[in-house]
Amino acid sequence: MQEQDLIARVIKGDKKVFKQLFEKHKQMVFQTALGLLHHKDWAEDVLQEVFIEVYQSIHTFRGDSKFTTWLYRIAVNRSLNYLRSHKNRSKHISLVENEKSSGINKLESADSFDPQKKLEQVENAHALHLAVNSLPENQRIAFVLAKYNDLSYAEIAETMHTSVSSVESLLFRAKKGLQKKLLEFYKKS
Repeated sequence: MQEQDLIARVIKGDKKVFKQLFEKHKQMVFQTALGLLHHKDWAEDVLQEVFIEVYQSIHTFRGDSKFTTWLYRIAVNRSLNYLRSHKNRSKHISLVENEKSSGINKLESADSFDPQKKLEQVENAHALHLAVNSLPENQRIAFVLAKYNDLSYAEIAETMHTSVSSVESLLFRAKKGLQKKLLEFYKKS
């Protein structure tokens, strides 16, 4: 069944088809939210919010772009809104709480029983999260869509309502910014 047909059926109230759309796209929405929020519980909250919004507003989807582009845009906006509304709380999350909630504790390696290696993994992941969070909003969005969701430059440009050359520039600046932040972190460590 074509995507347009699925959407038409959801608009008519077909809950089974909506469930199919949810199952098909939930991982993508979760990855986007997790990439922007770095907190598993928050990403799950955003996942629910996104699909509530999709269910309530799917009739506004015009089909000018792909459904996934529309969905990415909602996921990004909901994630950024969630982050803004939880900004004060996010500053006070401990390293251990962040480890548990972001899934860092699931890192597996030959050294997984070595507490020192485990601590280094957690610290490295935390440093990366802080560095990504410190990027300007458009750079962060482009980076997450490229690296966490593996979108092409064209797909990112469509999602962000910008040009491919702008996406290239955003990603270049994001990578430079991350290099600088991570270099500073490792010099301090």
